[in-house]
Amino acid sequence: MKALADLIKKRKEKRKALGGGVGLEENVVSSLFFSMSEKEFPNLARADFKKVTFRQGRLFVLTDHPGIASEISRYREKLRGKINMELGTEAVKEIKIK
Repeated sequence: MKALADLIKKRKEKRKALGGGVGLEENVVSSLFFSMSEKEFPNLARADFKKVTFRQGRLFVLTDHPGIASEISRYREKLRGKINMELGTEAVKEIKIK
């Protein structure tokens, strides 16, 4: 996944050169969340999550299953660290589960 960090870095540089803000698209962070959660919790699928959004450094995870919410809550810091490591920046500051 090193290539993903390189791609994001290039995109940031391009936006900076154009005078735009340095931001990550929601779908990149959401995709990494699903990838990391599937590795950590092999019994989970995307269908177990109603919605995953990323805004202002916060990753919001919405699920109807209290057991899944509990498991994600217990491992939120580990998931956050892995996502940020893949991105190559401290983009995700907090994971909120509902």
